[in-house]
Amino acid sequence: MSRIIIFDGDSLKIRVPVTNPDGSAKNMTGATIQGFASSGGTKVDAALASFTDISGGIASVFFAKGDLTAGKWTVEAEFILGSEVQTFATVVIVNPSAGP
Repeated sequence: MSRIIIFDGDSLKIRVPVTNPDGSAKNMTGATIQGFASSGGTKVDAALASFTDISGGIASVFFAKGDLTAGKWTVEAEFILGSEVQTFATVVIVNPSAGP
C-alpha cells in the first residue's frame, strides 16, 4: 500500500487508475464511485469523487482543505460496475501545520 504525506489544512487529490485483471484500463461507463477516509473511529466522505476519464478508467478523489486532521488516515475509493466492486486504498499521513 502506498503512502502520502501532507499537512493539516492541505487539500488532497488522488488520481486512481481503474484496471482490468490484465492491467489494461477499464471502461467505467455506468459505474459509480465513492471515496472516503478513516482514522480510528472517524470517517470523512470525500468532497468529490468522480471519473476524470471514464473510458480510460481514471478517477479522482478529492478532500478539501482541513477535511483531514493530523494523524494517520486510510483513504479509499470504491468503484462499482454492475456486480463488480474494485477498491483502491492508500495511507495518508497528515502532519500538524507548523504555522500560526
